[in-house]
Amino acid sequence: MQIVIHPAFYQTTLFKVVLMLVLILLIFIGYQLRLMNLTLQKKRLPQEVEVKTKALRIKKETIERQNEVLEDQKREIEEPRDKVVEMTRKIHETDG
Repeated sequence: MQIVIHPAFYQTTLFKVVLMLVLILLIFIGYQLRLMNLTLQKKRLPQEVEVKTKALRIKKETIERQNEVLEDQKREIEEPRDKVVEMTRKIHETDG
């Protein structure tokens, strides 16, 4: 009578080969997914830059308009103030 003891399935050469192929396949799939993700990002980047640039341009224009309004208001305040200062100086000269 012969007794044949077979190794456990995880100890066979076939299992080790299949395991290596699965690992290589997983690495390849991971690489392909990463490559696909980078390609999509590369395509989206110019669009995102354009959108953000447009938003910054609008903000800049808004700030410039606000600056102009503030400059006008400053002039409106300074002109009467200068007149009052000049009149006060003249009054002091005539009193003196």
